[in-house]
Amino acid sequence: MKEINNSNESLMKSKEKYIRIIYLPAVTVAEINFYGESLLPGEEIYLSDEKVKETDTEKIMRNHFDAGLNAIDKLIKDNKITEIKADFRLYGFANCSKMEEYGPFYGFGRWLTIPNDMDVPYPFVKKRFNGGLYCAYNRPLPFSGGDSDEWEVLNHWICNNDKYEYDGGRGEPICNYGLLEEYLNYINRYNLPLNDRLQQTDLIMPIKEKK
Repeated sequence: MKEINNSNESLMKSKEKYIRIIYLPAVTVAEINFYGESLLPGEEIYLSDEKVKETDTEKIMRNHFDAGLNAIDKLIKDNKITEIKADFRLYGFANCSKMEEYGPFYGFGRWLTIPNDMDVPYPFVKKRFNGGLYCAYNRPLPFSGGDSDEWEVLNHWICNNDKYEYDGGRGEPICNYGLLEEYLNYINRYNLPLNDRLQQTDLIMPIKEKK
């Protein structure tokens, strides 16, 4: 058992070399959330035309992941975001705030950065993201769900850090304690079929300097 622990410790330290300290500026975002298979009126337009797989779990995963990206893609195209804000960024986050209402499967939310004066259509919500200091780790490709949970790299790093600590009181997204995933270079990916996207992501955790 000790050997396994030592091996894990060495693996974590080797991965921690690639953690970066970044500062995210305050921005205006369009937020959208989907939960399980439940859809509010009008949200069904964002479901993929691709064939639904047979198991209930796969149906649910398809709806709240694919539908969210379909909605983001439509917002980008309808509002010509690539022209009016070519530096846009896309973040994602787990949303467990309505698990009791929508069943045991968590939802998933996304933030698309938009111009400050832009109006957003339902079911999007316009919000202000205050930004701040974060640590970031680039998730290696390819990855597959729980088989590649790289969040533990950031968790191990912050729990053993002399200079920084986790900053859980920053606010947004409240439903996931500030943890975000950034879809890198999404401007080059949004117009590809969902099945053809091998999306590079940064895992991002809010931090602050220890006093």
